[in-house]
Amino acid sequence: MGKNPKRFFSGSLMLIAIDNDGNIKEARLMQGVTVFAKFRTLKKLEGKNIAVLAADYQELKRMNKLTRQCLLNAYKTFVDFKTQKLLASAYDTSVNVFNMPLFTKIGLMANNLKANMSKKFN
Repeated sequence: MGKNPKRFFSGSLMLIAIDNDGNIKEARLMQGVTVFAKFRTLKKLEGKNIAVLAADYQELKRMNKLTRQCLLNAYKTFVDFKTQKLLASAYDTSVNVFNMPLFTKIGLMANNLKANMSKKFN
């Protein structure tokens, strides 16, 4: 898994099925700001080796910045797994949905509205 979370801008999440040699069997990417973002299949990565791909400057340059960062993050996770240095936090599946960008933005808007209302009526 590669991730590039953002609070106020488009973030991304890449799921990659890799065999023991690092060959990519399947890759999916989700990019977006809202909960309406969906995973899309990345056929161009299938059959490639993640280590070779992460070291290929020309191939990385063809990807957008968010996809590139996700792939490099996934490669780091793969290396950590192979060297048995993967931290326990990598297995943490708990997610606080209220930290997601949509809820964060709604919270900021509510606080701004409250502040503006206080100024008008005080």
